[in-house]
Amino acid sequence: MQKNAPILFYDGHCNLCHSVVRFVVKRDVKKIFLLASLQSETAKQWLPKEVRSLDTVVLLEDKKVYMKSKAALRVLKKFGLPWSVLGVFGLLPQLLTDKAYDAIARRRYRVWGKRDVCELPDVADQSRFLP
Repeated sequence: MQKNAPILFYDGHCNLCHSVVRFVVKRDVKKIFLLASLQSETAKQWLPKEVRSLDTVVLLEDKKVYMKSKAALRVLKKFGLPWSVLGVFGLLPQLLTDKAYDAIARRRYRVWGKRDVCELPDVADQSRFLP
């Protein structure tokens, strides 16, 4: 894991978000990303309050904050082929890709459910999860 690694923040109570985190951990073979829930102390320390909305994934990379579709597409690009091909959606207007993102985010609890506590990572991946 690199120093000043990008941090991917996610809703720790969302089942869809946990699936996305498992997806990231599995495909991030270079261990580029650190992970933290938006409810965590790390989020409180690094993100402004207005950015810690539970309706978005947030990527903190090189002191810049990316949200919604912009964050998701930046993560996919780092995985290489075939996932980086999805970066082509970044050519679409962000207003459009964020609308699609928002449509899924609004329905995520209803479709995928919600949990009371954050899922604990596998022992092998624990160092990638921030408190």
